[in-house]
Amino acid sequence: MELFKPGLFYGPVLYLDLDTIVTGSLDEFCSNIEGFGMLQDLGDVKRKGPYALDEYSGSVSRMASGVMAWNGDYSNIYLEYAEKPKFRGGDQRYIQHQVKEPIKVIQRGLNVASYKWECLDGVPENTNIVCFHGNPRPRDINWELQWNQ
Repeated sequence: MELFKPGLFYGPVLYLDLDTIVTGSLDEFCSNIEGFGMLQDLGDVKRKGPYALDEYSGSVSRMASGVMAWNGDYSNIYLEYAEKPKFRGGDQRYIQHQVKEPIKVIQRGLNVASYKWECLDGVPENTNIVCFHGNPRPRDINWELQWNQ
């Protein structure tokens, strides 16, 4: 939640978890950040397909906080969490709940691949970001050698 502390950022922000590897250009995406965007949960993408909608809310079912982008003041996320720090469902569910506008799906602007489901035989062409969700982690597969050749 510290990412949303008041006054921490001005202008567009792109956040990547430490277990995320950039494999392609982010220039075009970063020059067009508007509103708030999150990664669609990669498990949902595998099970339900990209941009699967939640049958009750009509929005993309589950979002993940491993890749987020925003342009604007979202300090309410930090301020409300500071008052009531308990929330069931983890940080991604809390953030998804607190953003008071439609959340953009990061995969609509970037080609994101799951390492464990899409990259075991190499990174797919035109991939911008590889996410390591769950196991293995980048350190477990000696990623420096794999991507620096």
